[in-house]
Amino acid sequence: MREILYIQAGNLANYIGAHFWNTQEEYFTYGQDDEPWVYHDVSFREGISPKGEPTYCPRLLLFDRKANFGALSSGLYGEDDEGSTEASLWNGGIVEYRQTRIQKTRLQERVDEDDYDGHPDKSQEENVRYWSDYNRVEYLPRSIQKLPDNAEWAQKEGDWNDGKETFSLYDQDMELMEDSFRLFAEECDELQGIQLMNNTETFGSFTDSFLLSYRDEFAKLPCLAFPLMSGVLPGRVDVDDSLGIRKVINDALCLRSLDELSTLSIPIQSPKLWSLGAWSEGLSLNTRKMYHNSAILSAHIESATLPLRMKEGDTDLSSFCVELTLRANIRFANLGGVLPYNGLVTSSKTLDQRMFDFSTALDYSSQSSASLFARRDVTRGLQLSDIAAYDKWKEGSNIPMILYSSVHAPAYPLSPSYPSLFSSFSTPQPAHFHLQSHQTSLLSSIFATSHTSHLFSAYASFLDDGIKRKVDFENILGMDIDDMRGLASDLWTLHDNCNVGEGAEDDIGDEGMEEDD
Repeated sequence: MREILYIQAGNLANYIGAHFWNTQEEYFTYGQDDEPWVYHDVSFREGISPKGEPTYCPRLLLFDRKANFGALSSGLYGEDDEGSTEASLWNGGIVEYRQTRIQKTRLQERVDEDDYDGHPDKSQEENVRYWSDYNRVEYLPRSIQKLPDNAEWAQKEGDWNDGKETFSLYDQDMELMEDSFRLFAEECDELQGIQLMNNTETFGSFTDSFLLSYRDEFAKLPCLAFPLMSGVLPGRVDVDDSLGIRKVINDALCLRSLDELSTLSIPIQSPKLWSLGAWSEGLSLNTRKMYHNSAILSAHIESATLPLRMKEGDTDLSSFCVELTLRANIRFANLGGVLPYNGLVTSSKTLDQRMFDFSTALDYSSQSSASLFARRDVTRGLQLSDIAAYDKWKEGSNIPMILYSSVHAPAYPLSPSYPSLFSSFSTPQPAHFHLQSHQTSLLSSIFATSHTSHLFSAYASFLDDGIKRKVDFENILGMDIDDMRGLASDLWTLHDNCNVGEGAEDDIGDEGMEEDD
């Protein structure tokens, strides 16, 4: 079995990850006659619960600050943080000062007590405080990586040097790479690579250091990365906004790092930049709720990467990444999608209007002048008439069919912990697909496009402008002017590499990053 090791780092990444793994749990048949149509062992490894029962746990390293874990314990075999035995080493008197323990949600209690009947609990939506509040899977202790909290007064967002130092100290104290990571890697029959998802503003340089260590040992194994951008756009930062400048440059450093260390990177713009429109019809979406935003992103990320876990087909992580980067000299692509699909897409025109590009936070139809290099589509639960309409839309893409992959899969399962975003469910449940919950239809797509050049030129132009204005980068970032010139030059190179083919624009500055205003 060719296994994948997953990395999640940061609060939004773990909000998305909690939905992602809850969906994976829906594919288990648990002794039913139905044969699973996905390879569970790609993403899960078997463990033994405290009751001595076999339990599948994600093959995952999960990083976040301690304050963001909520009531989640230390893992399947672990004790809560309160269960420390350090006091047994001291015979003297002890005075303890403890914060009030975070109470578990009713959903967590039902899972812990094996009282979970699969029915959704609508009251949970207003009570979600942490990503762990709706988490339904068990983790191995070595999956849980709790980093110390920052001081309340410290502004560490976008601090590239602080993130590097944090990884170095954490790796040294916890033996992260020599212990937790190595144990996951060595128990695999044939590790095919890693799938990474991280918040750039809080874990950008941390994951950069992680990838450097990963590359030291696994130089040729693929890495599929989903960097979650900070939401601070280059064209909207005032010259006096030191924190904004730091976040923008931190994002730029992350993009350059991923070009060097990741096989394929799919940047995701912050939900702060989403504006509702044709793409959000059929959704009761509150863009201010991370519980909602992460559910949308998880549905598309899980579906877009589904071929890596399906029994039908021979897609592996290497071919998945190479096919999208083969035609263009660039290691970046975009994530787009339509959710829900059935009943709302009636033609190629409406499909373009309904498709939302999460890498630019723009409607797909706004990219009509861009060149498409390669594409991988996954549809879930489409009816035959919808598949016929999709095929017609696909024919108009002008992409060589050898670089256009499409997979039609069963409907997307809506876990009982999934938010109530849909007013109706138009997709019937297939008889062979054993689920206790609703399902919905969708289209998820990863595509390489010249429009990605807008991303790089926006950051490069911002740096060029800052250099001309003599911004005090040394004081804001701890980096000198030569570092900024080198970063800008590298970003312009990425822009030039991506901005090829007919229909691509040459001089775009940060226009493409501001159309969402």
